[in-house]
Amino acid sequence: MKKLNSLTLQISISLLLSFGNSFAQIFTKEIVNYSIEDYSADNQNWGIDVSDNGIVYIANNKGLLRYTGSSWELFELPNKTIIRSVLVVGDAVYTGSYEEFGFWKNDDFGNLSYTSLNHFFEKDNKIDNEEFWQIVKHGDNIIFRSFANVYNYDGKKISSIPDSQGVLSISVFLGRLILCSLNRGIEELENGLLKPFKFKNNREKFKNIISSASYKNKLFFFDKNNGGFIYESGRITSLKPKISQILKEQILNKAIFLDSNLIAFGTIKNGVLIYNLKNQSIQHAYNRELGLKNNTILGLKHRGGKLWCALDNGACRIGIDSPYLNYKDQEGKLGTVYDIAFYKGKYYLASNTGLYLFKENKLSFVKGSEGHIWSLDILNKQLFCGHNSGIFYLNTNDKLRQLNKTSNGVFGYFSNPKRKNSFLLGV
Repeated sequence: MKKLNSLTLQISISLLLSFGNSFAQIFTKEIVNYSIEDYSADNQNWGIDVSDNGIVYIANNKGLLRYTGSSWELFELPNKTIIRSVLVVGDAVYTGSYEEFGFWKNDDFGNLSYTSLNHFFEKDNKIDNEEFWQIVKHGDNIIFRSFANVYNYDGKKISSIPDSQGVLSISVFLGRLILCSLNRGIEELENGLLKPFKFKNNREKFKNIISSASYKNKLFFFDKNNGGFIYESGRITSLKPKISQILKEQILNKAIFLDSNLIAFGTIKNGVLIYNLKNQSIQHAYNRELGLKNNTILGLKHRGGKLWCALDNGACRIGIDSPYLNYKDQEGKLGTVYDIAFYKGKYYLASNTGLYLFKENKLSFVKGSEGHIWSLDILNKQLFCGHNSGIFYLNTNDKLRQLNKTSNGVFGYFSNPKRKNSFLLGV
């Protein structure tokens, strides 16, 4: 028999468009959650990255997690400290930890082996009590930051960038290294020194930047006091006050472009928001109510049409480019869905608990349908239900009417090729 996941009803987006723009509040792309029962480490995950061949690496309280798509492995640092950041560059996986920075590579047996780079720090650099929260690639160099300093690793030495205290976000924009902080605003690295970032044709000064992201010729940044902005081709455009207020209230933590028009915002209080720059609206929302395991987003990575999230409790994968949206029955009232029918402009769902009508973004139970419904068939412009108590059909008032009872129930209806207007019952 036809059967769908007990908690997920999957319908093509093309069919959903008839419900209007509000469907985003109850329909989401596929969400797959991962917990400590899956990966056998700690709840808290701080950062996430994905290699070119699809291997997922997660910075976890217990160490570095590696997920191949079928199995999880945990690799601990020699000093057993929390890993705060991760970046994949070629065959190397760079990680930042407490007073520790280095990279991992596969050994001859396929296990990850760690190499510390601490000995590359210049002698006058003291990294006492520093934790490294972000790593980015800039040209041939690896840039990583703590709250105390930003450092540059050129393959031969690690040197600190002068006056780089308090940087909260680093981005690479049109080949330029952009550093954002709460007290100095937006700066760029030029000839080894930090200088104020110069906006063309703009005199505004932004001082309290908590987050940034870039995509080709677009730079997003969020000012704690003034909200979100997009800088492109010498022009600054502010996000709508409504979304800026939402990001302020829900505490924006991470931002990443999905393409030139879509940005994923990871918040501390309410999961992920997908914002469309073209029509200036929230296109999708993902939080605990809509299926996310946890509302606190600590890391984001977009690759291969999937958005990976490092969470305060677990991790998740969102099928951003999937052609399907999913309805989550969080309360479990719907039960297991066995069939779906589109009848007279409405969706009907056959469940092991009865028949449900989906109309105007609302799911309602059809009275009189209690029991297991196996199938829905439209015969001679009439909707019939394969019910465990007999022959049922839907009348003009959206109520289920029983024609007669059967001891074994009806599993389906089939046209009789030898007799017009008669049908065979599967019992």
